[in-house]
Parts: sequence; structure tokens; C-alpha cells
Amino acid sequence: MQYNAKEKAYKGNLLLKQGYYNYQYLFVDTDGKAGTAAIEGNHFETENNYTIFVYYREPGSYADKLIGFKSINNLF
Repeated sequence: MQYNAKEKAYKGNLLLKQGYYNYQYLFVDTDGKAGTAAIEGNHFETENNYTIFVYYREPGSYADKLIGFKSINNLF
């Protein structure tokens, strides 16, 4: 990508095949280290709650059975 001073934006062209693409913008500092914090910010203090469910299906059965679960908080 090249910076366009007139439009105050980075622009670039890239030929891609038709399909789904997952991409991420990275910022490279003067030391050559790449990261997303300069663009997206840093959310390391964000609290998240996760719930894990464990299911088991017996051979020949048509239904799953809940055999365990656990709730976890990342700041515990």
C-alpha cells in the first residue's frame, strides 16, 4: 500500500481470485516489530467469561448427553 497525501489515506491494488479472504492490518515500528495495537488498540484488560460444555454420545444413540461444564473468567 502507498500513502496518498492528497486523500490522507493508504491505497493499494491487488488482484485476488474469487473467494473469501481473512486479513489483518499490521503496523511496523522503527525497530521492525509488527503489531496491531497501534491501529486497533490494546484490550488486554478486557474481562471475558467462557463456558465450556462437554458432551458425549453413546454408540448407537441419537442424542448427546451433557456430561460436564465449566465457567471460566480470564481475570480469576
